[in-house]
Amino acid sequence: DIVDKSSSNAATGGITAALVVLFLYVGTAVKNSKLFFMFISTIVMVIPYIKCSIKAGLLTYAASLILSVILLPNKVYALVFGFFGIYPFIKLISEKKNYKTSLILKYLWFNATVFAVYFLFKDFIHLKGFFSLMEGEIVLLIIFEILFYFYDYIFDKFIGYIKHRLLKL
Repeated sequence: DIVDKSSSNAATGGITAALVVLFLYVGTAVKNSKLFFMFISTIVMVIPYIKCSIKAGLLTYAASLILSVILLPNKVYALVFGFFGIYPFIKLISEKKNYKTSLILKYLWFNATVFAVYFLFKDFIHLKGFFSLMEGEIVLLIIFEILFYFYDYIFDKFIGYIKHRLLKL
C-alpha cells in the first residue's frame, strides 16, 4: 500500500512536471501568449498538492523549475516561473487562515513577486517603454493586481473542479 501511494505520487508529480514544462515551452513558442501559458502552468501545479501532499507539491515544483531551466530556450521565462510557480503552495498555506489574513498574505506575496521579477529581469522583459514613467508603473501594478484577483478566483474554481471531479476517479 505504501509502495502504491509512493508510485502514485511519483506518477502524479512526473505528469504534472511534464505538463508544466510543455505549457511553458508553448508559451515561449507562441507569440503573445507568455502570460496565458504561465497562468496555465501555475494552475496545473496545484494537482500534486491536492492529490498527494505538500511535500509532493514542493518536489514537483522543484522538478518543474529545474526541467524548465534546462529545456526551455528562454531561461528568463523559466526563472519567472520560479517566482510564480510557487503560488499554489502560498495559496494553500495562506488559506488556512481567515479570509482577510489570507487575502493580505496572498497580495503581499504577489506584490513582492511582481517587484522582484521587475527589478531582476527588467532588462529582459522588454516593458521599458511602459515603465518609463512612475505613473505607468503604478497603473500597471494596479492592472496586475486586478488580474491577480481574477487569477485567484479562477484558481479557486480549478481547485474545486480537481477536488470534485478528478480526484474521485
